[in-house]
Amino acid sequence: MGHGGSTTSTTRVEKRRSNGSKVGSKLRLQSTASSPTSNQSTYTPVHKQAGNVWQDPLRKAILMAHAQSKWSASERATSPKVNDGPSNGPSPSIVSGYGRAPSRAPSQMSNRSYRGPVRNPCCVLSGFTKEDFQKGDIISAPFHTPNLDPNVNLADQRLTRTIEGPAYSKRRMLIVLWKYEQAMYCLPLFSFGKRGISAKPVFLRHEFVSVKNEDHDYHFPTEPFQNHGVYEPVEVLTKLKPLDVTTSVHIAGGVKLDCCEDIKKVGRLTFSGYKRLLKIWQDLSDASQGEPW
Repeated sequence: MGHGGSTTSTTRVEKRRSNGSKVGSKLRLQSTASSPTSNQSTYTPVHKQAGNVWQDPLRKAILMAHAQSKWSASERATSPKVNDGPSNGPSPSIVSGYGRAPSRAPSQMSNRSYRGPVRNPCCVLSGFTKEDFQKGDIISAPFHTPNLDPNVNLADQRLTRTIEGPAYSKRRMLIVLWKYEQAMYCLPLFSFGKRGISAKPVFLRHEFVSVKNEDHDYHFPTEPFQNHGVYEPVEVLTKLKPLDVTTSVHIAGGVKLDCCEDIKKVGRLTFSGYKRLLKIWQDLSDASQGEPW
């Protein structure tokens, strides 16, 4: 009697194991079906930050667009180069649809720095506050400097004669290094007429670092990236068009921008690119501060 009961119990256990095995097999099949196959066209970025908050919606949207692109490498190689030059940043009309609208009411924390959007003949304010930006953002903003080029064309509309002397204005791209309450410390981008860092004297090249599109091979499949700087390049990911391959960051050219200026977002550094840029800036600053009194 006891032996017969043992046989029945064993049979039930085997059935449960069999059913569990079938369920497990079904789940494995579903998981395999939802995973990309090896022959699917997917884009694998150079910098992988799985689960990192640095992977914002901008980055995910761009990588997804690359993965779904039907252009072949040869078609991209022969297509017109539609890359952005840092000295000719996107105009507001081109990138006005990107980012959050600055129409929200200010929070208690940002009330002191909040200024609503304004656009009239004598003033342009975006209405943005520090909460609208992140460290590592690539932005485009009006950039005004004293004109130091004695050969500039007097008919150039970017040249303005002010009471303090001639000034030159253009929309330039910059990288947000960090933020204050009402302002941001930013480093400008240059391409020097598509000549890159090699256009600068050798003794100045350590003050610049090359910029590399993280998806360079996607946009320029037949043009291997060439680094003309003395540091490892910093990687970026842009919203609309890749940056020109000669783009560099001026480490010694930091400027302050008010958050409420007429600023547009263009893209962002990768996490590793931001950390590398910050360290290069810090090392150069320490070396300069360490010079004799």
